[in-house]
Amino acid sequence: MREQTCPVAFIYDAARATPDVATPSGGMTHYDPAPLGEMAGTCWLCGCPTRHGHPRKRVIKPTFTDGNRARAPWSDVVCEHCAWALSYKSLRNYSILATKEGLLHPSRAEVREVLLNPPEPPFVLCAATSGQRWLHFKGAIAHSKARFGVRFEDVPVWVAPESFRALLESIEELYTAFTKAEIESGNYQVHRILRFGMKRWEELIERVAPHRKSGPFKLALFVAQREEQANGKEDEGGCTTDSIPATKTLL
Repeated sequence: MREQTCPVAFIYDAARATPDVATPSGGMTHYDPAPLGEMAGTCWLCGCPTRHGHPRKRVIKPTFTDGNRARAPWSDVVCEHCAWALSYKSLRNYSILATKEGLLHPSRAEVREVLLNPPEPPFVLCAATSGQRWLHFKGAIAHSKARFGVRFEDVPVWVAPESFRALLESIEELYTAFTKAEIESGNYQVHRILRFGMKRWEELIERVAPHRKSGPFKLALFVAQREEQANGKEDEGGCTTDSIPATKTLL
């Protein structure tokens, strides 16, 4: 894989290394090579130079809601990598892990593992929650395992695995007795507190509460698992990104 500074081009190279990618729902997605255009210039979306771009009006549909994030809003060109990425709904429906070895669509539990034990850099990690937003061009290439950026839906989050692990462990201990809604809001049911143990609850709350509004807290709460979930049972409310079929939209 060539060296890349653009997350979309990096994801594209990963898909070329492994064109057939399993999805969390048990299916497979095949990624074809990018269609090459004939326009040169700066990509409207990612801002990278291209010699094989496509007309912006042909690629960017009226339903595209991220126009305010275009890196070169004055350009009429969309590069071959962005055109390729926007043609695959699977890159919107599922989380993304791109490395030099290939592309993965990790499940929520697998995203958790990556956050705790990241792969060798460089890599790109995008964690999807709704399956309705394009994350690939909002991502960033990570160059360190000690601290790296994660695109968590529309929020950029910096993760340091050691401190993230400590936060996650506290959240998961609370999650054995409380719902994610309670942990997120800080409003706990009294009968659950008494059953869990007031002293231990206060200790965990003291650790967790200062982080409640932070990106790492929200990301840790999203990937937090109970023992039954680790054994394959469904999370409360399910995970939308594990059940949406991946389809391709041609240019």
